[in-house]
Amino acid sequence: NDRGSVFKEQGKIDEAIADYKKASELDKSSKIVYNNLGTAYRKKGQFDLAIQSYTTAATVDKNFYLAINNRGLAKYEKGDYAGALADFDMVLQLKPDYAFAFNNKASVYLKQEKYADAIKACDKAIQLNADYGVAYYNRGIAYEMLRESKKSCADWSKAAELGIDAASSYYSNSECYNF
Repeated sequence: NDRGSVFKEQGKIDEAIADYKKASELDKSSKIVYNNLGTAYRKKGQFDLAIQSYTTAATVDKNFYLAINNRGLAKYEKGDYAGALADFDMVLQLKPDYAFAFNNKASVYLKQEKYADAIKACDKAIQLNADYGVAYYNRGIAYEMLRESKKSCADWSKAAELGIDAASSYYSNSECYNF
């Protein structure tokens, strides 16, 4: 498992997958191994295999919210927005203070053009973690789509301050200089 994680960090995803598979054969009860295998598959764009691995991790431990969250991300990346939302809701049932799940829901709502819902989800993420730059970034996008430029600019400015490079680009390439 650890060697697979090193390979994953080095960008050697096929080697990582091979090691995670071997680790899962040696210890079928390791939720961490299955979660890591899912993440490696996700990096390769093999979303069905990722979802299967995350599901196995969540079967080993039904309270393993990280694997359920990651499965939601794989479903999101696959375009299964309803499935992603269901997983993020499941995560929030297990861990109601998990800001990342609220932001992940916001990402789905942005894809679905449900901007008011995206704002509410980002609000909750920011309430739970005031330094969560991506939540400000996403909320800024939602505000921009609703033509609330002052609010979008304020959020992109905060996100940029928190190190989100894409927010800096949005901020400098928009009407924000007027505010």
